[in-house]
Amino acid sequence: MVFAPHYRVQWGGGIFTASNGGMQVEVWSNTLSLLATGGLDPASGIEGIADALTAFHASAFTSIDSRCALQYVKVNQIGADGKYVSQNTNVVVRNQRGASQGAEPIQSALRVSLDDGSRNPRARGGWYIPCFTGAIQSDWQVSEAIAEQVAGRVQTLLAALNAPNQTVVIASRVGASLTTVTRLRVGRQVDTIRRRRNAIPENYFVETVNPGL
Repeated sequence: MVFAPHYRVQWGGGIFTASNGGMQVEVWSNTLSLLATGGLDPASGIEGIADALTAFHASAFTSIDSRCALQYVKVNQIGADGKYVSQNTNVVVRNQRGASQGAEPIQSALRVSLDDGSRNPRARGGWYIPCFTGAIQSDWQVSEAIAEQVAGRVQTLLAALNAPNQTVVIASRVGASLTTVTRLRVGRQVDTIRRRRNAIPENYFVETVNPGL
């Protein structure tokens, strides 16, 4: 497996039964890639990334449920072999809950798609906003206004992550390519994270059925 060297940013945390405290019932995480020509400063660079992701998670416009907590941001340098250059992971600990409340299922998520505006399959990436609470309209989708608000927050996040010496990229092992992200898309369809759905304990109500013969 061959990669172009870059940095992998991972952020995530727990999903709880209550907005303030509660029991943890699941975990979530997302990743994106950065190209930093001069390297990332272990202090200010990674703290800045964590600040941007914390602000994104805390915004009411991202519609993340308050039972979903951002608890860590970590950054690792990825070498040409696709492995960590160093086993020393730079981790910033946070404890930020989402700002919204809703009754949507825990597995609800909204897709954020990143690309360069081309049809190149190696230039496509993105992540899922966890525990999404945007209200569903009569056409079974979130409203255009909500999708636009989320897109605006993603744009703000990417602007904060992009700097003179670093930029958000799509890392592909096909051709060991790094594609600079120049476009983001947020749709109106709410997705389901199947792994998260399958991890939820479920109680069944059972009734007997009398055969007809």
